[in-house]
Amino acid sequence: MQITENPFDAILTKLDSVIATCNSHALKLDALTKSSNNTQTQKLTIKDFVTDFKVSKPTIHLLMRKGEISFEKIGRKTLFNRKDVELYFASKQRKIKQK
Repeated sequence: MQITENPFDAILTKLDSVIATCNSHALKLDALTKSSNNTQTQKLTIKDFVTDFKVSKPTIHLLMRKGEISFEKIGRKTLFNRKDVELYFASKQRKIKQK
């Protein structure tokens, strides 16, 4: 009788690898989104963007689509540089006041 390898062992090994990769990405994401005193490097999630700037999610997605606000994707998370967002809204305020 020949003993064959259990196919579930291979699956479990691959799952362990995926879990390790996910944990690594989660640690990187946490490091990027941690609050810091330097607002130039502070990253905002969409949820932070909505609460801090009182802008709806559809508006944020529209600005992203138009390329008016820079962003980066890490996995499924979308991150914005706080300084870029502040500069964007400051430039929009000037244009409104000039009209």
